[in-house]
Amino acid sequence: MPEDLGARLVRAGLATRGQLTQALAEGPAAGGTLALRLTQTGVSEEALVGLFVSEGYGPLLAAEDLADVPSEVLGRVSPAMAQALVVVPVRADAESLVVAMADPSDGNAVQEMARALGVEVVPSVAKVSDLKAVLERAYPLPPAAPVPLTRAKKKAPVIRKTFGKPAGVKVARAAVDPLPKERPRSIIPPHEASWSELPAPKRPDPSVELTGVLADIRRSESRDEIVRLACEAAATFARSAVFLALRRGVLRGWDGVGVGVAPDALRNLWIPKTSPSMLQDVVESGEGRFGPYGTSAADNLYRAATGSRGGQIAVQPVLVRTKVVAVLCADDVDAKGARGAEILAQSVGKAFQRLILKTK
Repeated sequence: MPEDLGARLVRAGLATRGQLTQALAEGPAAGGTLALRLTQTGVSEEALVGLFVSEGYGPLLAAEDLADVPSEVLGRVSPAMAQALVVVPVRADAESLVVAMADPSDGNAVQEMARALGVEVVPSVAKVSDLKAVLERAYPLPPAAPVPLTRAKKKAPVIRKTFGKPAGVKVARAAVDPLPKERPRSIIPPHEASWSELPAPKRPDPSVELTGVLADIRRSESRDEIVRLACEAAATFARSAVFLALRRGVLRGWDGVGVGVAPDALRNLWIPKTSPSMLQDVVESGEGRFGPYGTSAADNLYRAATGSRGGQIAVQPVLVRTKVVAVLCADDVDAKGARGAEILAQSVGKAFQRLILKTK
């Protein structure tokens, strides 16, 4: 599996960590791909193209190559997909489709297109500005539907009542349609007729469910396996679980599982412990935290990198003896889940200490 784009650019000196952090923090809210957002932070288009060509994703498709694409080839990709993935189809036959991409190394995007189109997708590289020009011309987004400022009020039905029927006088019918003789039966069972009245689903009690996992952590001889076991266990009672290692004063993404957690974004997550955040509080105090997310820039960066929707989060320190070496974060948990994260973090700390002593 190739290293993610952000790390390759930083290592090659083509982008700064600040630019990468800004592009990742903007995330899905800014739309487009990481390559597009990086150019918006000042990364050179030529640098991107040069990197991809050197990695074998050439030849470079120039603006004139994109301008001469027949309409039937452009029609192979929907406007929504083209805009979302920043791609332009260039050549097609019965079994394959050559596409120009801002990031031809994005294997997930290539697989998504191949699955949706039912053909082999062959990626090649083009400049972001050239792709955007074609997208604006060939795949214009439909205008947003206007939102009414006020809603039209429905008039209440008027029912004329009669109090008695004088002889020889016909009674006026009600101004509303009469009810049907028999109401249609609902397909929803009676006990589910009102979802709002149903009890909330019962979450498992981590103190009971974690017994087997804690034993596996104690037996493990690999730090990566220990971290993976802890994250997977936490994800059974949390929306997602993320493990950050503290190295040289920086919290760095190590592993994570659950809804919204992307490996590339997590590997590029670097938060200095000096940056004010909920993570800083835990690292400096050595005590766990359970409650709503913080609102600092570092907290927002963490949320963007892990795809969090907010809510309650448990952040637990991983200690080797008295030194904080990492933190375990469990997103969208209740009090029992926070206790489960604490148990897992303590178990990871003891397992790390055991491995350190074993190597001495």
